Amino acid sequence: MLSTPLDTMVTLHFLFGRREMAVLRRLLPARLGRRCTDFLLLAAALWQCRTAALPYAPHRRGYYGNALAYSITDASASDLCGATLAQMVELVCEARLRVTEEYGRSTVDLMASLHGHDMVFNGVYVVSDLGVGSGWSAAWPSRCWRRSWNANGEDAVVASMLLPPRGGGGGSAAAAMASSPLPDLAGGEVVPYLRCCFCCFYLWLVARRSKPELVAPSRPTPHETKLLSDLDDFRNHYEYTPLVAFFRSSGSGNDVPSPPTMTIRTAIGEALVYYYPLAGRLRELPCGKLVVDCTEEGVVFVAAEADLRLADLGEPLLLPFPCSGELLVCDNARSDSLHVAVVDKPLIFMQVTEFKCGGFAIAMQGNHCVADGFGASQFMNAIADLARGEPRPLVLPVWERHLVMARAPPSVAAAYPAFKPLIDGASSNDVMLSTPLDTMVTRHFLFGRREMAALRRLLPARLGRRCTDFQLLAATLWRCRTAALPYAPHRRVHAYLPLSMRGRRWLHIPEGYYGNALAYSIADASAGDLCGGTLGQTVEQVCEARLQVTGEYVRSTVDLMASLRGRRMVFDGVYVVSDLRRLFAELDFGCGEWVVSGMAQPMLATFLVRCRNADGEDAVAASMLLPPPVMERFAEELAGLMMSKEEYEDERVHHGVASLHVRDPRCAAGDAQPRAQQAKVPVQYGCACVEHSTLDQLVGSCLIPSPTPWLTLFRPGPPPRVRIASPAVRWFA
Repeated sequence: MLSTPLDTMVTLHFLFGRREMAVLRRLLPARLGRRCTDFLLLAAALWQCRTAALPYAPHRRGYYGNALAYSITDASASDLCGATLAQMVELVCEARLRVTEEYGRSTVDLMASLHGHDMVFNGVYVVSDLGVGSGWSAAWPSRCWRRSWNANGEDAVVASMLLPPRGGGGGSAAAAMASSPLPDLAGGEVVPYLRCCFCCFYLWLVARRSKPELVAPSRPTPHETKLLSDLDDFRNHYEYTPLVAFFRSSGSGNDVPSPPTMTIRTAIGEALVYYYPLAGRLRELPCGKLVVDCTEEGVVFVAAEADLRLADLGEPLLLPFPCSGELLVCDNARSDSLHVAVVDKPLIFMQVTEFKCGGFAIAMQGNHCVADGFGASQFMNAIADLARGEPRPLVLPVWERHLVMARAPPSVAAAYPAFKPLIDGASSNDVMLSTPLDTMVTRHFLFGRREMAALRRLLPARLGRRCTDFQLLAATLWRCRTAALPYAPHRRVHAYLPLSMRGRRWLHIPEGYYGNALAYSIADASAGDLCGGTLGQTVEQVCEARLQVTGEYVRSTVDLMASLRGRRMVFDGVYVVSDLRRLFAELDFGCGEWVVSGMAQPMLATFLVRCRNADGEDAVAASMLLPPPVMERFAEELAGLMMSKEEYEDERVHHGVASLHVRDPRCAAGDAQPRAQQAKVPVQYGCACVEHSTLDQLVGSCLIPSPTPWLTLFRPGPPPRVRIASPAVRWFA
């Protein structure tokens, strides 16, 4: 493609309407069809057909590149053309998941380090998504797709393709592309190149962002110093929690109301009159205790616009997703850092992002020292109340931090045994704590009515009646995650399940209290016992741990936190599951329909959020962050738990991933790979060595083999931050 002059090639357009898209989606398994967009499906299909039409050697490596966020997928020509469409779509979807905000910034760093060096797009296929009435003004050896209409006047997508008129074998590459191996695709319309096009490549989700500004209370408020509780200034709370809520437009057609960005900004200033401590700054006393100086300085606010629709982010929309960090004001308060500055900093960072469809997202990074998730949700509801025109928040705030203070004298006896492993863990050898977050992958697992019924059938009747859905899901995820991780059988593992004290008689927390008021149910087991037992036994452990949370346990926990002031707990072998199904779910700003809420950044904890499945039914989505090979094992553990062995094997065969082996790229085309090497091929990915054996693991974890570490391909050596982007662009240099 690079050696053939452009003026000797031909350009064709392929139209994909409702019928053609339905044909392609019938080739996908249900689990994949729900999470892949039309763009990713078409990109995978055309990449496969184009590679099959070109005279590439079987061992030749090729790429698909999504210029929207520079996602890049790699495969050999033989694996690409021999794979199913489902496998190709899986590769393309997983490549997009790797495009994080850090990846984008790392790409910029990498480009700067290659200043003066051209990249050679050898074997590279570029795909770009265009809007209506736009396109290229000249022939270009990439594929651009945009909206159009077919012969029946129906909405369709038109994909341009530039190929040599004759392939290396004497045939026409363009004709080979038209006679696609995909069923019924050849029946699609092929039209001459009639329209001129201009293409816009988007790198960021957010296209325009205002300068950060401080929004102060709209009226004068008291200037005073307020003491935080002994749960508030717990050292592990020195972080900013990145919560985001999405809303779709409530209008239709041309009657689409404008997102209430300025209305929300005004409502923030009014809400701070009632929540005036949030407009202040934290200060640390000589004894290490934190206080809030109510200074009226305000919270940080940013207005942003995205050149995307909410539908472009996938269905169902779940957080975090690639580039979701751009919905935040800043990423300098990442919760994976051990040293987050919270003193003398704004307590709240807020950003409202408008989408082209009229929908919007509102993100809040709240200091965990002054409010937990329920408190942050209460503050957001106050903003929504005022934005709707209410004269004051429907729930008035209550400070009363003295209710969650240590007793005199303190007594830690009830809580210390449960927290002892977290306190004694001065150092950690947990792979989850030693693996950088940016080398892991995030997936969401949906549990609807059918999945919950399948899990409950595994429980004895007496247990099924007393355990909640949250306890059942927490036990299921804890068991499967532990089985997937490389833990020794004797290693102790813990499930850490927070629950709110609000509405309980333990500490008599009043309505409107927005400080930290979470109790912690902690289940403990050895990895061998947990994985070797039944799901019912795991659920029993989780339920028993919940029964240990009594009034004395909660008061003892507060005493223990006060005694640990200035020290962090080490979450070695600890798995946190948090229920966010009620947070932000009732937000009503007067326009827009709530879609979903969640965390905007990858986190080690699992968060349960509300969503709808492919059938439109209410479901629960559980986020999971794991190293790529561990994620594949986790998915297998979960699938094996919810279906019989026969059903699971049938599912794997149906997806076409049961018996295909990954070839070592160092082998020449046609050479046999030794059977011993075929079973387990070590590969290098970024900075971590992993292993895989079959193509389903390649598809599931997106691990692309390479005989050398990525960074050795670049001369001179780039700065350290490029390690995120360098795997994707290693063949261009």
